[in-house]
Amino acid sequence: MHAHHPTPDKDAIALMPAFERLHLDRIHLVSEEKQALHAREQLIQHPAWGFDTESKPTFKVGETSDGPHVLQLATADAGWVIQLHDPACRKLAAELLAMPGIVKAGFGLGDDRKRIIHKLGVDTVDMLDLNTVFRERGYRKDMGVKGAVAVLFLFVVMMLDVHTAPQREGFIKHFPVAIAVAAVMFAEILLLLGVGKGTVQTMPTADPALVASDSNLHWIAHALFSRYMLPFETAAVILTVAIVVAVPLTLRRRAGTKTQNPSEQVLVRRDDRVRLVKMAATVKSDDGAPEAK
Repeated sequence: MHAHHPTPDKDAIALMPAFERLHLDRIHLVSEEKQALHAREQLIQHPAWGFDTESKPTFKVGETSDGPHVLQLATADAGWVIQLHDPACRKLAAELLAMPGIVKAGFGLGDDRKRIIHKLGVDTVDMLDLNTVFRERGYRKDMGVKGAVAVLFLFVVMMLDVHTAPQREGFIKHFPVAIAVAAVMFAEILLLLGVGKGTVQTMPTADPALVASDSNLHWIAHALFSRYMLPFETAAVILTVAIVVAVPLTLRRRAGTKTQNPSEQVLVRRDDRVRLVKMAATVKSDDGAPEAK
């Protein structure tokens, strides 16, 4: 099984050798048939292209994007921005993407592939999603669900006030139990990560929903409530219990804490809070001493 490697941070990236970017004079706009034919002649001379698409944003609720509107292809020497509003450019784009023997590489290409099939009617041949390559080599980002569970439990632990003296009393007595629980949790984490199984499950290069000829929403729902139903429901129960426990932990009464009771405040009468005291009026005499009247 591949070891997990941390994703390089900004400081590590800054230490890498500088990569010479493409200047504007080497980036070509393709918006008509003549430019498309010239771009094809240049691109087919290279065994691999950088590949990405762009779509116009939508601004209305329920509006569906008809993208992609721009196809970006690049080599180490030049780049081409192909505008897909022109029929000749769309034809060229479909031909290039369906051309075998040339690798089209990029990051996060699952959505791009589906949009291309919908708009151009062709599947991208020899597409290489570099995110999959990095995941297979042990580079991965923190998973959202794991991060959410960790943050939630840390939040609950902070509300326990374990730093107070009364709650620290007797800790040594229960220390063996705490070690046993921690060992069980650590073993469960290793089991979930697949440590010790001896086999490596590689990520599929193709979009599973696309292979099944189904939508992402339907495919995810089917996977969650069939193959992954037990871990999904287990995580849901754990999160629900943690949320419910967090509420009484927050609302519990603590010694020495001042709180307000709105029901008592609205029942307060003036006589309970204000007392009128009659006092004799005083005036200053000629010598400055006060005199009662």
